[in-house]
Amino acid sequence: MAKVRISFLGKGGAFCALLVLAACVQAHDYFVAPSGMDSNPGTLDQPFRTLAWAVPYVRAGDTLYLRAGVYRQAVSVEHGGTASAPAVFSAYGAEAAVLAGSDPLVGTWKKYDGKIWCLDGVSRTSDLFVDGQEMSIARWPTAGPGAPMDQGWALTGAGTNAAVVADPHLPDLPLVGARVHIVPGLAWVSFTRSIKEYGRGRLTLSSPVCGATPAYCPRPGNRYFLYGSLALLGGPGEWYQDPATLRIYLWAPDGRDPADHLVEVARRKAVIRDDGYSHVEFRNLHTFSGGIKISRCVGCRVIGVDQRYVQRYTEVEGYSAENPTNSLYAGSDCEWADGSIEGSSGDGLAVSGTHQHVHDMLIHDVCREASYSGALALLGSGQVIENNTLYDSGRYLINLGTTHGGRIAHNDLYNSGLLTNDSGAIYSYDTDGAGMVIAFNDVHHAPGTRGVGIYLDNGDSDYVVLHNLVHDCAWAGVELNLPSNCNVVCNNTLWNCKHWVWADGNIHYHSMTGTVLANNVVNGTELLVRDRLAPVQVRNAALLQPPQLFAPGGFSLAAGSWAIASGVSIPPYTDGGCGAAPDLGAINYGCGQDWSAGCARRPAAFPYPALEMLGMGPSPGPDPRTEHPSAGGAAPWN
Repeated sequence: MAKVRISFLGKGGAFCALLVLAACVQAHDYFVAPSGMDSNPGTLDQPFRTLAWAVPYVRAGDTLYLRAGVYRQAVSVEHGGTASAPAVFSAYGAEAAVLAGSDPLVGTWKKYDGKIWCLDGVSRTSDLFVDGQEMSIARWPTAGPGAPMDQGWALTGAGTNAAVVADPHLPDLPLVGARVHIVPGLAWVSFTRSIKEYGRGRLTLSSPVCGATPAYCPRPGNRYFLYGSLALLGGPGEWYQDPATLRIYLWAPDGRDPADHLVEVARRKAVIRDDGYSHVEFRNLHTFSGGIKISRCVGCRVIGVDQRYVQRYTEVEGYSAENPTNSLYAGSDCEWADGSIEGSSGDGLAVSGTHQHVHDMLIHDVCREASYSGALALLGSGQVIENNTLYDSGRYLINLGTTHGGRIAHNDLYNSGLLTNDSGAIYSYDTDGAGMVIAFNDVHHAPGTRGVGIYLDNGDSDYVVLHNLVHDCAWAGVELNLPSNCNVVCNNTLWNCKHWVWADGNIHYHSMTGTVLANNVVNGTELLVRDRLAPVQVRNAALLQPPQLFAPGGFSLAAGSWAIASGVSIPPYTDGGCGAAPDLGAINYGCGQDWSAGCARRPAAFPYPALEMLGMGPSPGPDPRTEHPSAGGAAPWN
């Protein structure tokens, strides 16, 4: 709608009338390309050159198409859309458009020592890449580029305490002033400290590492690594930046002159920013070295966007670290789907607000510094997380945080807790779930000490855990720590875990009132507060593995299995079956009720830096004009 004020002037006075006229939104398609010019009209044949110039044109109903190439700029949204006419930013057709938060290093590399080269004139950075591959910060033990997150760690030895890291294998190097990154005590989270003194296999820390409980105090056997010193640069694929001079030192993966490679450093933490503009969509793009920050939006969508290396940090203080770079913050009814997120020191994606929908995503290689993070971190209420494949995390895969209600369903979750202990692939602590449904997930391979599939920690209540397949977890399929009230754990298959269910806490003060465990197919032991307390109802069968329970090759019930129609009816959780009684386990027999988990997407080749090598490289800044034509809402060709 457009409001038009029309004035009628007549003898002896004036008359003003306000007419409200219906106006149709005229959609425009704009184009930007590394080969374009900002003086162009932004058409397919004559595209703009820079995002800084092109983005302000985009309003409700408009689409900005990014042609193939690398854009070393950020999309900073300036106008929103409407529910029926969103503002859209999209790759053009099947072309690969990469938004890079990194910039190439410019200057003359000089040989420093052996295969180590150096470069001056660089500003401070948190990450470095060679030919599109993230390099490892110089550290001991050496990790190298692309190393799995469980490599490049040492173990503390006898004599380790809150102020001292002892290890007879420590290198004979000048380490005073370097940094220690340690996963101390019970290995729940990590901490970073400076080295104050060093000698005879002992590092004295700048301040003790110990929280309010001994659980956080360093002890023998804890993971740690050293970084923050040029002396630690000892292998290919490592780099170091002097904090005083900002000089960069690099040992390239092939040991050659870095000038023979594309060497870049992180510059922009976010490559897409939308702060409060609703009904904006981002489609079929790629991002490299940078995240997407969408804040306080309604109806925004991130669809088909593939991201690599969204965040890099090293400093951690227990549960505190750098805020997530990839985030869907506040707002409501947004969607993030059909894409991938690979590589983060912290969370892959943080979601808050209400009724957000994350689905068909592939997220992996996250929480690489053993911080309190994972693939998805949730807050708010009513979030729907479904049909995602999440794997390879230093801690959890889905942290339910304080989110209430909503649904976690049909997700394939594996390899959680690779760097920490006492963690769950799905984890919550001290939260009223308000009926949150956790259903039809395939949760498996949670290694390490106390690796748990679905972990409802102390104080969690009112969760529905239904029809999940949880298997091959080092500790427990399901953990319910006290108090654990009004939780329903029904019709799950809990298999090949040390304990099918575990609960712990102070039995003198806590309870499991209203908690029900029913119709679960299980093996492993049952430990409910070390066999001293049980839920109000424990109605399970099949604690042992009889023959012909499952069909060959999986966990579907075999024809004639004793688990068919052997369950008890607990409305509404067992409604919808087709037999005379509910089946046991996660997958009902017959009725066409087999289910699947995870997304169809698989890891694919990332198009960067191939585009850069082909000459579709960085765009310069915008043309120096005093006023952008879109300020008055005019199309560029008007």
